Amino acid sequence: MRSMFRSLLILIVPLFTAIAQHINLPLVEGCTQSPPNCLTRRAIFDIGSGSTKLLYALVNHCEKKIENVIHQNFIPVPYQESLDASDNGTLDEKVTETGLQAIRTLLADCHKKQGPVDEAYGVATAAFRQAKNGHSVLKKFEEKTGVKVAIIDQEGEALLGHISVEREQADPLTPPVVWDIGGGSQQIIAKDATGRFISLSGAVATETFKKMLIEELHNHDSTLISTANPIGKENISDAFEIAHNILAFPARHTTTLYRYMEQAKHQVVGIGAVHDAIVKVIRNDSTTYTKVELMEAVQKYADYTDEQLMGVAHDTHRKFAGNLLSNIILVYAMMEAFHIDQVTVKSINASDALLLDGLESDYLKPRTIQPKAN
Repeated sequence: MRSMFRSLLILIVPLFTAIAQHINLPLVEGCTQSPPNCLTRRAIFDIGSGSTKLLYALVNHCEKKIENVIHQNFIPVPYQESLDASDNGTLDEKVTETGLQAIRTLLADCHKKQGPVDEAYGVATAAFRQAKNGHSVLKKFEEKTGVKVAIIDQEGEALLGHISVEREQADPLTPPVVWDIGGGSQQIIAKDATGRFISLSGAVATETFKKMLIEELHNHDSTLISTANPIGKENISDAFEIAHNILAFPARHTTTLYRYMEQAKHQVVGIGAVHDAIVKVIRNDSTTYTKVELMEAVQKYADYTDEQLMGVAHDTHRKFAGNLLSNIILVYAMMEAFHIDQVTVKSINASDALLLDGLESDYLKPRTIQPKAN
């Protein structure tokens, strides 16, 4: 009898083990050590001034780690252009509808890649900080899609960027200088030996600079003309002069950050779509670009039209190709101002830090952001 019982156990135990393993299969291959109730599929949206970016990942919220990045994508949405063309400081219905459709499309991508999304949330930046109806537009997005989006200030945007880079960094003992530049603002942030953050923020970024080139360099109406290309080789020095003239930051903060960068010689890390697009044009097989290479690119592509730049950038979006050369000029001027010789580019967005924090993140709590005065 005992012999028969042992024989049954030998047959039954592996069967129940196999069933249990099958029931507890993780959502994504490679996550076999994580309990299923600890895994959450999170879709993070970064609604910038020129595009809406998505990061979709499987997160272990028990151990606070990313198990697997499922999908990443972006869709151009010209929020800053709409705001600059507005007579009353609001985002118009057309760009609002474009933005809504962008979120819907990106959410649909998530469903196709990995089934239902457990949590979807994100942050909005410069254009929404400035727009008088920024909050109401985001409220509409939440009502229509279920995606909760909070407007963050520039300090919060800079901190998120630094946190995102630090989490990816192999050597925690050498904190980088993180530079994030978008359509309506840019931030440079570093952390000193005491853990104190030193940051520098400015309202001049890619869309604002392109607008100035259209108006001041070419004497065109930026509400009617959307590109500054071709810049023209004869206009290169004037374009650089415009860039240097508009890069005004508070002197105290500029001096503090400059001294820190000079003393420590930290690696400067560029994050976001602008740096990513530049490095692909300069050296597509590399993650760095230099100031010398930027000047060579300006000289080479100064007479290129938007269509020609699309071929250079391997970019299907005309909008981003149209900004490419003006972006390079602006970035070069910043590098010159801060004596930055080389930028290391990481495919990271400021909102990536929200992946591990979830819906309880301090950055998603309601806060009052005053719209920019007209």
